[in-house]
Amino acid sequence: MRAAPTKSYSTIAVAPGPAEPEPRTRAERVVRSVLDAAIEELGRVGFRSVTVEEVARRAGVNKTTVYRRWPTKSALVQAAFERFGASITAPDTGSLEGDLTAFIHSKFDLAKTPKGRALVRGLHAEGFDPELFAISKRLRKQELALYETMFDQARRRGEVRAGVSCEVLMQVVEGALSLRFLLDGKFAGRAEVKRVLDIVLRGALARG
Repeated sequence: MRAAPTKSYSTIAVAPGPAEPEPRTRAERVVRSVLDAAIEELGRVGFRSVTVEEVARRAGVNKTTVYRRWPTKSALVQAAFERFGASITAPDTGSLEGDLTAFIHSKFDLAKTPKGRALVRGLHAEGFDPELFAISKRLRKQELALYETMFDQARRRGEVRAGVSCEVLMQVVEGALSLRFLLDGKFAGRAEVKRVLDIVLRGALARG
């Protein structure tokens, strides 16, 4: 049985912040080329088989250039994931349900791109790799920050009752959608995401 915490689509899209602007200097171009090459290699051969040497070759730089900025393969892979998911931000649609819906679909849309699908195929089979699991945990902390932003917005709007844990909310939402992916290898559609959020936000019990 594969480990749910390292499901590929959540790992792909967690880095907070706006999309990266076009590089203006040679150093910025080198960084982009190396991280793009790392993503390509992850999708092509999977995490275990990625080598810094091959990433450097694909990027057209010397491997010492890579090691100067990212001293380990794990550091390089984490940076590549962060760049790949840099377009994922915490939306502000005016409601928590709207924010979560937009956030989840932006992650799924990214995972359904050709690069995203390649990463899903390559990484989903490597869930027990300890290095990959450690990277996933660190990226999850960044993703929690995006949930906290959406949660803070909801608190200011008076949508969330006192005592509700943002971390538990994230675990419930992500857990339900992860299980869907693990069962049949497909991402939840819009109707299913809506059903999950409806139960999470409004509960399953009849109101007296």
